[in-house]
Amino acid sequence: MLPATLTSLLVAFTHIFSTNSLDKIERPSHALQFQLRHLHAVSDSAHVVFSDVQPRTLDAHSNDQGPFSDLYTIRSRKISSFRPPSFQAFSNARIRSIRFGQSEHLQWNEEEIVGPDVERRETLLELAKMTNNAYLVPGEAGCPESNIWIIGHSLGGALASLLGATFGAPVVTFESPGERMAARRLHLPSPPSTHHITHVYHSADPIAMGTCNGVLSSCALAGYAMESRCHLGKTIFYDTVTNLSWTVDIRTHGIVNVIEKLLSDAWAPSVEVGREVPEPQAEDDCVLPPGLAKISHDEVVLIELQGALEVEGNHPSERDGKLVGKLTVDTVTNKSTLLIGHHLLEGKITNLAKPLAILLRSRTASTTTVSGTGVMDVEMFIHNDDEETHNAVDMKQVEWDMVALVKRKIVFSKRPMPIVNARTT
Repeated sequence: MLPATLTSLLVAFTHIFSTNSLDKIERPSHALQFQLRHLHAVSDSAHVVFSDVQPRTLDAHSNDQGPFSDLYTIRSRKISSFRPPSFQAFSNARIRSIRFGQSEHLQWNEEEIVGPDVERRETLLELAKMTNNAYLVPGEAGCPESNIWIIGHSLGGALASLLGATFGAPVVTFESPGERMAARRLHLPSPPSTHHITHVYHSADPIAMGTCNGVLSSCALAGYAMESRCHLGKTIFYDTVTNLSWTVDIRTHGIVNVIEKLLSDAWAPSVEVGREVPEPQAEDDCVLPPGLAKISHDEVVLIELQGALEVEGNHPSERDGKLVGKLTVDTVTNKSTLLIGHHLLEGKITNLAKPLAILLRSRTASTTTVSGTGVMDVEMFIHNDDEETHNAVDMKQVEWDMVALVKRKIVFSKRPMPIVNARTT
């Protein structure tokens, strides 16, 4: 499965700049037809073979109605996307982040483009079948005039999402591992919104759920470090463990399993509320409130600075994901350093007198109340991104999810030290 995943990822990467890519045009019926134009195969020795497919004259039927099995009909809709003003401006911002640890404000261009209608089950099913190869609208030549959709599975889906965040192309991924951390480590400038990216996965897949970690996990034994569960954009989440009694198993990760057992039939919990698929939602619980940092897979610490740290951006969405500095923690000496631009701060790790619970408002529930009592004596930090209702929340009508339990803090009590490179002669 790995070679197929990597080659799917390679197809998406190479064809975003070439003429054989997943391109589209809008039709009055909002239904687009795609014809196979480029495919790949993997031999038993993991040798990848690419091949162009010559266009053929096709009648206007979908792949399940006409004689051709390489023609797919996809429902579309208008979506908003953000693209950088130019590739040079994007590259300069990324270089500045890599070299100096500083974020550069970009004038992102918001555009309304045609994207896949991800709230239709048939759309997701057809896209899942198309993840391995490249397709074009019949009669279209391809780039650079065409708009591009990027579809991927597993690791290919993660790369597709990173490309979509960079170039503003609509993205749909299946069973992709979390890539939000990778976007930050790659110093990709963050657009105001990444809602043109949609992740589809289920709860029985430990890779997409971010639970395939630890030194004895199957992912670690295979040489993969799954450090993050957080995804960009929005997520269509199928809770197969609860609703279908699936067992968490890495063998549920494959795209065939998604096609035949997940998307081929109607999803009962969504049908009950008048929907075809689960509602796409952003993974807000992955965004920590200000003043917190995650230093390991299961530990969040409080950051105490002498003074205020100001980050450019008029709205929280413009600041989210921007690189502020590099935090280093020495678990042996319990000391830490924070490098911001050309300044270095030294701090130490101490235990909190009382644990701090980080709570995220999840949904309304008239019978639920928030209480400070429990097994542990903790203080509560309420994380609410909704600025308009932040001060008007009735805690007796709201449910809260505990995002993290903070037991330690990093205190930076000294003044920052400037770092000056010695000039060589």
